[in-house]
Formats: sequence, C-alpha cells, structure tokens
Amino acid sequence: MKSLQQRGVSVLELPLVETATGPDWSGLPSALRQGDHDWVILTSPESASVFLQGWRDAGKPQVRLAVVGSGTGVVIEAAEEPDLHVVFTPSKANAEHLSAELPMEGEGRVLYPASAKAGAGLQDGLEARGFSVRRLNTYNTVQDSADVAIACIGSTSAKAAEKLGLRRIYYPDSPGLEGFVESIVEALEAAEPSAALV
Repeated sequence: MKSLQQRGVSVLELPLVETATGPDWSGLPSALRQGDHDWVILTSPESASVFLQGWRDAGKPQVRLAVVGSGTGVVIEAAEEPDLHVVFTPSKANAEHLSAELPMEGEGRVLYPASAKAGAGLQDGLEARGFSVRRLNTYNTVQDSADVAIACIGSTSAKAAEKLGLRRIYYPDSPGLEGFVESIVEALEAAEPSAALV
C-alpha cells in the first residue's frame, strides 16, 4: 500500500480473510520448550506473529530462526526481544530458495509452524535434502465474518462473488454503466455502513 501511495495511487484495504487458530496450535509451546530441533522456519508475517505468541507461552526458549524473507523478519525485529534474532534468510524470498539454501545444522531437524493452507513445497524440498521436518499447522485463514453488500457490474462478476461465498450481491440484469450505478446505490442503501464494488 505504501509503495502504491508513494506513486499517487489511492488505495483502500479491504481484508476478506481473518486468522483462526490451527489444529496444532496448542502443541507449539511444548515443541519449542522441548528444543529438539536445529531450526524454526517462519514463512510469512502471520506465521511469525503466531510463533511469537507460542514462543512467549513457552518461556522464551533459545531458538535458531530462519525466515523466508525480510517481510517475515520485520515482525521478529519489531518484537524487540533481545534473545530472539533471525539467523538465516535465503537469497530470494520463496520456499524453493529457502529449502535449497538452509544450512544443515546439527541433525537437520526443523520445526515448521505453518498455515493449515500452506502447500508442501518447502517441507518436500527440505526432506529431499535430508532434513527431518516437524510441521505444526498452528493457524488457518478463513473468510472474514464481515457482512458487506457487494455491487457487481454484471452477472459474471456476481457469479464469481457467489462462488467465493460472498452474500448480499447486487447486479443489473444487463451489464452497463447505468445498471451498475443502480446496483451500487442499491448495495449502499442495504450496506449500512459497508459495501464493496466489483
């Protein structure tokens, strides 16, 4: 958003997902306390935030952190924990480079707190190199519970919105500017206070 705004682009952020506790969340603090891993890998700012909560609940044990990129590392730095530092960041911020470049330390045991929706690419890449990976699905992203009215320019956009699980969708019988404006007005009247245009 900041980069776009610096170029004169007006941006409205509309989050459509929220973070929920994953099925393995409760196991994170005990896994961190056990310390039977050589690396803890974080692959997103959200995974870093979830890790920090579990790490604090575990009593702030010593860990060796690897992050996928600087955006994830910033969350760790912003925590201002004197005993917590990022040790490794790959040359490019993606799972392929992280799995290929992570240094083999000790027995190569990795603790990977992840989103339940994260793919297996990172884990597969590490295991192909001989790492032992313990993945914990500590969080999940789910559709936001915000109830917004959606105005679409036509039935194609409306059907796409329906497939995404959105509700309160307004669109004209025939696509076009005049019908779209009417749909927007209808959505705004129904929204009180929030609406989205598609």
